[in-house]
Amino acid sequence: MFSVRQTLAAFAVVAGFAAVATPVSAQTTAYVLTTTNNLYAFNTTTATTTFVGALNLGAGINPYGIDFRGGDGNLYALGSNGSIYQVNRFTAAATVFSTPAGLAAQLTGAAYSVNFNPVPNALRIVGTTDASQNLRITNTAGTANLSTLNIDGNYPAGVTVSGTAYTNTGAGLNPITTTQYILNDTTDTLHTVTTPNAPAALPTVGALSLSSGGALSFSGQVGFDIFASLGGVTNTGYVGIGTTVYSLNLSNAVATSLGSVTLASGDTGTIKSLSLPVAAPEPGSFVLASAGLLGLALARRKRN
Repeated sequence: MFSVRQTLAAFAVVAGFAAVATPVSAQTTAYVLTTTNNLYAFNTTTATTTFVGALNLGAGINPYGIDFRGGDGNLYALGSNGSIYQVNRFTAAATVFSTPAGLAAQLTGAAYSVNFNPVPNALRIVGTTDASQNLRITNTAGTANLSTLNIDGNYPAGVTVSGTAYTNTGAGLNPITTTQYILNDTTDTLHTVTTPNAPAALPTVGALSLSSGGALSFSGQVGFDIFASLGGVTNTGYVGIGTTVYSLNLSNAVATSLGSVTLASGDTGTIKSLSLPVAAPEPGSFVLASAGLLGLALARRKRN
């Protein structure tokens, strides 16, 4: 026969662990960086837009692209001066996070796509106006300092990467595998990259098409990111072309329009980078988990 205390303890255990197991299954905000270097928050459900602010990295410094990092959940930007910045998603204020030696000298192109590889927690940089440029910023062992430049193998001739993104990026996910995708401007197609550090084989998923019918073409740099649900159960692509945001089925390259970003007065830019915050447990999960563990301890103490 269980006492009231034991019953409450058992309930706390169940409630706590049930809360931990409940993931955030969908993301409703995409952060968009325009060619005029303005940052917006776009609601992917209601198509409403909030102007966050100008992403000002300093005089003469162009922010090439943005991405949320799975390791810490923060938003980062790559500057044309070779520095990597941490960006406040609510104010667009930016501070230098790291300046990898030799990176500035490599950034000779006009546009770059950036995305974090969640397995080594490293930053991939791909030139979108220079088809051959393929860079990687890794960490000093035991840190997350983004300190070391790696110059990787070129993309094959005839491939122009408009955007790149990785699967399985999520807070606390710590994946052991990921897949890199690219958007190929030359053929308006979606590909996977089997060997990211020396890209050769680029299996084609398909030509981008609209769920409403017709082809979806793009040119130059576009916004591209992949949102992974907590636990990596699902991966959904998001693409920003012109001022329109699309969800992208990674299995067949079919895109569905989610609406257009409403630009601030006088802003004539288009989307050059896009990123979604990584999935994280609901705010109350950790509190309930603690309650569950406390309840388990009380139950065991009672039995003893």
